[in-house]
Amino acid sequence: MSKKFFLKKTYAEALRGLPEREMKDEPSSPPDNTPENTPDTEIDEIITIWSSPEKSPFKDAITIESDSSDSIYRPPYRKRVKRQLPMLSSSDESLPSLEEILTEDNVCKLVETTKTKKVQDFTSYPGELFNDLFESFTTVNRGLNVEEIFEVIINAEKYPHSVSVPQYVQKPAAFIINRENLKDPRDIRADGNGVWRIRNKAKRRYRVDHTGKLQLMKTTEVTNRSSYELWRTYSFHKETPNFRRLIIEIHGYPHAILQFYFSGDIEPVVLKPHGNAKSKHAAPYRRVAPSTLNRMIELSKSKTSAKSIMKGVINENGGIESCGPSSYPRNEQQVKNIRRTNKEEMDEATEVLHMYDNQEQPFIRKFDVRPDFIVVLASNQQLHDLKRFCTTHPCSIVGIDPTFHFGNFDVTITTYKHPLLQDITPGKHMINRSPVFVGPICVHKKKETTTYFNFFSTLISAEKELKCIKAIGSDGEIALTNAALMAFEGHTQLRCFNHMRKNIQNKLINMGVSLHNRSLILADIFGKSESASIKILGLVDSLTHAEFDIKVNSLKDKWENMSPGFLKWFKTYQEETFKQTMIQTIRSEADLSSLEWYTTNDNESINNAMQKVCGKNLTLPKFITEAKDYVESQENQLKMAIVQEGNYRFKGEYQHLEVPMQTWATWTSEQRKRHIAKVNRCKVQQKEIVNVVAEKNQNICISQPAESCTFSDVPASVLTDMWSKAGDILLIEHAVCKVPGQQDSRRVTSMSNSKTSHYVEYTRKSGRVSCDCYMYKLYKICQHAVAGAEDIGVLNLFITWRNRNKNNFTLTAAVNSTLPSTAGKKPTDKSTWKRHKTSNATATVTTVDGIVLDQSAESNYIFRFLRNTRIMVCYGCGKKFRQNIMEVPEEPQDIVIARKEFRQYVNEAGLLKMSFKKEFVHYHTKKRCVLHKDPSFEPQSIVISTDIRSLLQESHKTLIKHELGISL
Repeated sequence: MSKKFFLKKTYAEALRGLPEREMKDEPSSPPDNTPENTPDTEIDEIITIWSSPEKSPFKDAITIESDSSDSIYRPPYRKRVKRQLPMLSSSDESLPSLEEILTEDNVCKLVETTKTKKVQDFTSYPGELFNDLFESFTTVNRGLNVEEIFEVIINAEKYPHSVSVPQYVQKPAAFIINRENLKDPRDIRADGNGVWRIRNKAKRRYRVDHTGKLQLMKTTEVTNRSSYELWRTYSFHKETPNFRRLIIEIHGYPHAILQFYFSGDIEPVVLKPHGNAKSKHAAPYRRVAPSTLNRMIELSKSKTSAKSIMKGVINENGGIESCGPSSYPRNEQQVKNIRRTNKEEMDEATEVLHMYDNQEQPFIRKFDVRPDFIVVLASNQQLHDLKRFCTTHPCSIVGIDPTFHFGNFDVTITTYKHPLLQDITPGKHMINRSPVFVGPICVHKKKETTTYFNFFSTLISAEKELKCIKAIGSDGEIALTNAALMAFEGHTQLRCFNHMRKNIQNKLINMGVSLHNRSLILADIFGKSESASIKILGLVDSLTHAEFDIKVNSLKDKWENMSPGFLKWFKTYQEETFKQTMIQTIRSEADLSSLEWYTTNDNESINNAMQKVCGKNLTLPKFITEAKDYVESQENQLKMAIVQEGNYRFKGEYQHLEVPMQTWATWTSEQRKRHIAKVNRCKVQQKEIVNVVAEKNQNICISQPAESCTFSDVPASVLTDMWSKAGDILLIEHAVCKVPGQQDSRRVTSMSNSKTSHYVEYTRKSGRVSCDCYMYKLYKICQHAVAGAEDIGVLNLFITWRNRNKNNFTLTAAVNSTLPSTAGKKPTDKSTWKRHKTSNATATVTTVDGIVLDQSAESNYIFRFLRNTRIMVCYGCGKKFRQNIMEVPEEPQDIVIARKEFRQYVNEAGLLKMSFKKEFVHYHTKKRCVLHKDPSFEPQSIVISTDIRSLLQESHKTLIKHELGISL
């Protein structure tokens, strides 16, 4: 019997028993031209529909797939069709109607009918709250069947969700994860459990039949819009094979199930290091999320170092304290092969100025081009560490050493040791010692006392407690040491032993001393180690100055015999340096042990490391960017030490600050931040430094957009920033004010210093709007000019004028025109070294208040009268000589003491500054006022010229004798 005949007979028997009211499509009276329908014709039509899938009314019904054989409702065998088909009777209340099947939301209705006894009641295996981020919906220790999968995924809103991919789950649990919240759908595989082996990835297609049961679709059936694919990815753990992972997805649905279970008994999960790890004690392998790997590739196109790429990925994820273990690289080696360089040509000084104005967190602390070119770089964490470790005992020594070859500029790098940490990098001779961190950095083109003093005063202005730094070490550069003495109060200065030893050795070589005698003299000075436990002490081991003098005198005959003239040279040029910076007593004040020397090896190692990472011959903006990356990478190393990863570990007494990675992974971002803050407060009774970055208000609407500027001599980013700042200015009440009597002029408040304002003027004839700020001189446009033009109502005319006038001025050319061309090179380089010639110029004279003085006497104290001068304040006590410059005090208070000095003052920004050259400073005619600035002052050192003496009255002479003890 054919299939069609069998079905025809079966359906005929089934449909003859249907009531007439169930046959809704049957017309009440057939048309005249149509033969009257009979039961046989009706049955033939139904049989034709059911035997042809294209004509079936169920062809649009939702079909869903899965691959669980234990829950599949398989199609009946042909021999059972006769027993199954009578279920189509409408008297069966469990059968959904055709209208219900064809509705748009039929999936939910059909799935409700799939609930059988095989669907797990998850209240029997309730979920577990692993932490605030990871919450499972069940802890059943087996794979989920098809009915359970569709129940959970389609009705996912009924069950707990995980905010991110669970980490280090090593017991039975299943989680619901919304893949739309992941940066990459493949991130679901980065679960922190090491290496998984994928067994297979099963794909099945399912549908719900007319009875409401899940039915497996045949491979030959055509997939249509109503079919659903169920994907299940099975994996077993490499080290613990019984530990399984199952990832379940339904194509077209955002939610997925991530399930962990054991195929046998529950056992501990073993995590091992990466197969290429050289150390047996390396950290367990941690898979990095694919989205993180993709971001590392993108960053490699613009970053030049592995440190910068690593820092960029960590920062984009909110820092180590805010992201999961799979969201940042394992180490620098992982990103070293994708580094690339992409240099951009731009006016250097202009770009640095733009970087200074747009930094989110303070790093560029100062950028000056006059009178000295100087850039000061320091992060908040660097300043905080210097305050913690270098201003109290036991202290870390601040090492300062200039370095070269970064570019056409000099770089002075400071260093300090982090006493909480120890370096465990394999192969280092300094293993288990405190690691050396980079401190504030100074970029400059002159190496003068004023330059270094400017650097130090900027740091003190940013963190006042740095004025109390306890110890500073250097190679003995005079300008640097003098600036340190002026800036830091009561600190201990240390001299590098290696540099001093080399200087003395070179002197002995120049004097023709033999190798044997040189070694004996150096042993007398620096001591000599006879064995690992025995050392012969030298001059540097003296406890007092007197002991040092006695030892030197005892060596007089010996040294004169071996090297005539050396003793005189040593006592003239080196003896005082040893007493003040190198003997044992001085070293003990800097918390060094009795046999421990100070060297600049730490600085030189940091200099070499930075040159390897950052590169050489860089532009200034590139160096600043690379230096910032290097500083932030060392701060990330501290954070990685907390979770026992990276090259550093906490010392024994600080190991309570460490947190296992598995615990760290369960902490929220706030918990991690609090712990990092605790580490940064360790042994320091200071509040955590908090940087508040004000959010910019973008509600102001400027009549002309920045895109209307068609000139190309100003970077687009700079223009955008100008428009943003102009909008901020216009939002502030009274920030733009009219100038009385001048209709086309405005006073615009400075955003960097609210106490100052800029004069903006509009020229009607040309449409030009001018400003007196430095930015306008550079670009012929600035935020003040934009804000003023907008307030006047001529912004469109100003932009038209600016589009016609091209700007050819560059800040770099202006800066370099007055700076030495040898900046960035050692003075000993043959290409730039020149013999200094003695000057034969005769002494010049100068005139003060109409009185001729010899210039050689300008460093002495003199008397000056206040008449016809602008002298106002005493440099010693700070009190005023008079209330205004028009007032002249009565005799004898109209005379003051004066001398030319490098004058210190505080500018409007609160920074301690020093004059570029010597200027006259003035004191009351009182000894105590001068002693306040010059403790070595003696009244007898005052030079009184014949002209001044002739102008002194008796009242003046009486005052001078009473206050200074000088009889005239």
